Amino acid sequence: MVSIFLYVPNSIGYARCLFMVLALAYWQDSTTFLLLYSASFGLDAWDGYFARLLEQSSELGAVLDMLTDRSGSAMILMILAQLYKSFAPIFLVLMYLDCFSHWVQTPSGLCSGTSSDKQAGNQSPIIRFYYARPVLTFTCLFNELFFIMLYLLHFKEGTVVMISGLSINILKLFTWGFCLVVFAAKQLVNINQIVSAHTILQSSPSSSWTRLKSITTMQMTEYAKP
Repeated sequence: MVSIFLYVPNSIGYARCLFMVLALAYWQDSTTFLLLYSASFGLDAWDGYFARLLEQSSELGAVLDMLTDRSGSAMILMILAQLYKSFAPIFLVLMYLDCFSHWVQTPSGLCSGTSSDKQAGNQSPIIRFYYARPVLTFTCLFNELFFIMLYLLHFKEGTVVMISGLSINILKLFTWGFCLVVFAAKQLVNINQIVSAHTILQSSPSSSWTRLKSITTMQMTEYAKP
């Protein structure tokens, strides 16, 4: 029997972490950074696929996937805060909003009887729509592309073309005309996640809180074992 630590989707998660650490080490080299960061981000599409294909879904894989996603977003936001110092507070707030909105979904999911932050009960229609696979994939992709484009624009001007006598910067048009809209929608979803999760936590019966505390205690006991 294959160890859970050697599951293919979990191994993909380890590779994502490695690419992310390497990307951070080369953050001032735009070409190397983009290749490594894109590799880490691109592999996110494959861990879930192989988990379903090989029937290797696990709690470890689910947690690893979420932590890797959040770590990647936090990393690029910190880099953007360094590159655009006057906007650093905004990037740090976005990092907090991203991490907290996803973290609070986990206890709300446990209280509603599921271990998945994507399946917490009594979610708003916006959250249910967001977690539909095509919508989730599209939103996450272009939200990350917005950050990547901001990073790229710090180093490159982009290609300028003439259209009807107007100078159009293709890179800036894609960033501010399309990716920005998806990015803004993603932040509204993050806020809605926080509100929805707190509504679930507030209305959860005491038995759900007892279950959540029991799970937390069991996990802490496991981690404390030598």
